Amino acid sequence: MLRARALELQAIAQFAAVRPRDEPWLAALYDRAILLEQVGREDEARRWAAQYLGRDSTGVWAQRLRQEMTPGP
Repeated sequence: MLRARALELQAIAQFAAVRPRDEPWLAALYDRAILLEQVGREDEARRWAAQYLGRDSTGVWAQRLRQEMTPGP
């Protein structure tokens, strides 16, 4: 369990290391928001999701991100 958590946190750090001028930045931003949500860091997840949606508000991945960020029952 701790190993899985450590790997998730390392992945978040890797996504954070991608710079806005780098080609995969938008994909990394999406993945960062999703993973932050999954590890329970909801405020950060919403902040990065909002930044993603500021760049892509109508695409398929934007729709999916909105679904992922919507609180469940």
